[in-house]
Amino acid sequence: MRASGSDGYNDYLYSDLGVTVNSVETIVFNNASASSNTYILDKIEKAEAIWFAGGDQWNYVSYCRNTAVEAAINDALSQRSIVIGGTSAGMAILGSTYFSAENGTVTSNQVLNNPYHPNATVDSSPFLEVPHMQNVITDTHFDNPDRKGRITGFLAKMLIEEGITGLGIACDEYTAVCIDSQGIATVYGDFPTYDDYAYFIFVNCEIDQNQPEVLAANTPLNWNQMGDALRVYRVGGTNEGVQSLNMNDQSVLGSGAWFSWSVDNGTFNE
Repeated sequence: MRASGSDGYNDYLYSDLGVTVNSVETIVFNNASASSNTYILDKIEKAEAIWFAGGDQWNYVSYCRNTAVEAAINDALSQRSIVIGGTSAGMAILGSTYFSAENGTVTSNQVLNNPYHPNATVDSSPFLEVPHMQNVITDTHFDNPDRKGRITGFLAKMLIEEGITGLGIACDEYTAVCIDSQGIATVYGDFPTYDDYAYFIFVNCEIDQNQPEVLAANTPLNWNQMGDALRVYRVGGTNEGVQSLNMNDQSVLGSGAWFSWSVDNGTFNE
């Protein structure tokens, strides 16, 4: 499924991966009317897997949220346990909270200097009900451009506006986080040949009432907590896969590296 482009994933999924696949079909949504199209609904009801391509996630949200397509996808997830995934914009919509990009993209610098920048649209309205992704927000292209400050601001807004102590899951390009039916997250990539990392970003639960010191419109974010506001578990993904997190209780697995993140008057610190 995609909201722009054409069928470039067909050969990749059908033959290039080297696994047996029955069939692949690309469906491009050009407008919201596609979300009630009976042909599309029939394909979703028969699908064993759905992959969302990149592009503009607001197109996915505005075309599909609160529609028959959304209901069909969520039914496929809950009743048939289909596989679901996505890249870039397609990954951005998989958490129960998501950066909707309703007003366009936003940079770390913009969010850190004004968490209520018009483009910093963090949304928790019900959309895709992906197992093990409750209270999760995702981000992508984490190495280029740098988006560490951006997701920090998103987690701050989740905490204050929604009362959600969120978990951030972010990926460098060429890195994948795969969560199995038991809730075990495994990271894939070409580490150590390349710096292919995934990041699991926690609000530091060892600090009582851990909240941003300053979260206000047109004001730089301050979420310092003595330099320890967020705890971050970074895992290099390998071809074989590295088990990294149990999503059921958010306990870490393996041997990743730990970092502390904070923001001091709009300046991101790691």
